[in-house]
Amino acid sequence: MIYLTYGNQSHGVYSSYIIENCKYISDNLNYPVKIIALVSIRGFFEMRRVRKQLYPNSIILPMIPGFHRWKWNLLTLRILWPFIGKKKVMALSPLAANLAISLKKLGLVNKVIYDGEGATAAEWNEFEVVGNEKLKKDIWQIESSAVNESDMQRAVSHKMVTYWNENFAYTGQNRIVIPCLLNGVFADKPSFGKIDFEEIFNEPKTNQITLVYAGSSAQWQSMDLLEQAVIPLMQKDDRIRLLLLSDQKESDCGIKIKFPSRVVLKWVQFEQVPAIMALGDYGILLRHPSITNFVAAPTKFAEYLACGLKVFISPGIGDYPEMIAQNPLGFVIEEANDLQNIDLAQTSLAEKQKLREFALNNFVRTSFKDSFAKIISL
Repeated sequence: MIYLTYGNQSHGVYSSYIIENCKYISDNLNYPVKIIALVSIRGFFEMRRVRKQLYPNSIILPMIPGFHRWKWNLLTLRILWPFIGKKKVMALSPLAANLAISLKKLGLVNKVIYDGEGATAAEWNEFEVVGNEKLKKDIWQIESSAVNESDMQRAVSHKMVTYWNENFAYTGQNRIVIPCLLNGVFADKPSFGKIDFEEIFNEPKTNQITLVYAGSSAQWQSMDLLEQAVIPLMQKDDRIRLLLLSDQKESDCGIKIKFPSRVVLKWVQFEQVPAIMALGDYGILLRHPSITNFVAAPTKFAEYLACGLKVFISPGIGDYPEMIAQNPLGFVIEEANDLQNIDLAQTSLAEKQKLREFALNNFVRTSFKDSFAKIISL
């Protein structure tokens, strides 16, 4: 099978989402998967080196410059495909899926599986992901084609299927729902106690309650909402500490400026994240209402649980608020001020172990073996 990508996905998405799934299908289900990735010519050779190192069974190709010229990449793929053979293609993103569908119409591909990682059309129009206005308008039809003309669809949430139904008149039945799953770094070993609290916060551990945010400062991450919720809480309760594992600049981080000794802002290597995150008691997953967030299945949710953190989550984030309502995993935060009304306490080791157990039962690939097997059997 071929896994086709188009565009420069972040290192986290590429390593945790794409490569982990391809490795699982190849190694655990004995079904070889080759990645074909079309990436920007800017920094192409370094990108190629890194991605080949991460997953040797890859072909990394330069994209035709200009996102609006995405269709032109069909020529590159047509030249390549006789060396590939007639295989099924799993495609990430509507653009990659449409390229694969075109190859199928040319008789070069057997089946196309659309890997619906997100609501691309909504995301492009809700946030400044691309600047080309025509492409932002066209993406609705492009995504509709990906959903309705592919032979199988993978959604990351049941809310995503609802989004397809409502926006693209989707009626397909040949689909699977697999959320974004844990990377081996989080799943392999518990991270409790690997790093001392004082090593990060420069103070001994006593009665502090530590909130954790891990992720980028991108617009859809709603960092402003985090500050609205946490600043009043820190003013009210001097036990609160905040750990921001983020790329945000300190000069732009209002909460760090306001509480310099109680907020730690760090950007660390991915492999270091679990041990540092495990120092916390609660993970923060607050986002503004949007279609992008409504259909999402942030890996961060599973990562927080795997590190023994209860989760503060907004009501409109995929299937997870309902999961929290049915299990003692955290709190659904309707309004930013709600955080002040919760009786916060340190998360005990016993609680951390139960949260991790839930994550390992619900967010590892072996739990979705039958769903991955459906991809193979298509």
